Amino acid sequence: MQFIHPISEDTIRPHMGKRVCAVLCNGTYYYGVVTDVRDGHLVLGGNSSQTATCRSKTTKPETKSKAVTISQFFPGALALSLGTLAFLFLI
Repeated sequence: MQFIHPISEDTIRPHMGKRVCAVLCNGTYYYGVVTDVRDGHLVLGGNSSQTATCRSKTTKPETKSKAVTISQFFPGALALSLGTLAFLFLI
């Protein structure tokens, strides 16, 4: 795994088309292919020719309730706000 830091549109853009693991601040993580990064959102999946299924799993029990914004922009795509990402790894 390669750690992508800092998490910004400029540092994510060179990894378009590659598989990543995105870890949110609440411990939830998502796997998928980076299809776009814009307007402060990382888009995983997106069209039928790419892996559009993103799996999520909570790694630890949630002790504090935090609001996490996950948006759905395109069918088959998952858009995550860059502000909710704790870590981003290239896999």
